[in-house]
Amino acid sequence: MEFLLGHIQVKLQFWFFLIIGLFAYLDPTKSVGLVLLAILIHELGHILAMWCCGVNVSSLELGPFGARICTDRIRMRSYIDEMFIYLAGPLAGILTAAVCLSLGQGGAYRFALINLGLSAFNLLPIETLDGGSFLYAVLSKFWGPVRASRWLKVISYCVMLPLFGISLYLLLQGGQNISLLITCTYLALTALLR
Repeated sequence: MEFLLGHIQVKLQFWFFLIIGLFAYLDPTKSVGLVLLAILIHELGHILAMWCCGVNVSSLELGPFGARICTDRIRMRSYIDEMFIYLAGPLAGILTAAVCLSLGQGGAYRFALINLGLSAFNLLPIETLDGGSFLYAVLSKFWGPVRASRWLKVISYCVMLPLFGISLYLLLQGGQNISLLITCTYLALTALLR
């Protein structure tokens, strides 16, 4: 499914709908709509930061495990711009959570927790997440891209292994939610294939 949002081409993959349907079926809290709204706010934070840095966004593609924002690579971004862009998504979620918490309502409180959880997860220093991309920009600025890439891979696995263990433990303890284990598996596979 594709449509235009302003001048941005938005692409929703079939697998995006399949995963959303699966999570909606498995989610006992029935919060899929709020999660989708939090993801939209997160991605809009990145897009706003890109515009602030003079980067033209051409398309936004939503897939089964995240979004990909395509830009015109005409203008090279500095490492500082990269850091700002990667932090902007989680910061948008944190600001949304702060607004929701100030409202003090039940639904707003749940939405605040979803935004905080999404932001915290995306700030993990795993190479396919915003935190990993931010860390790569920082390390590249000081050590260069080759050394930064090697260190980021090591750091990513040092974070993923305990996270994977926790997700397995929670699942074996009778937890109904398998989404953390699926996400950890996906992150490990994408890190291996890079």
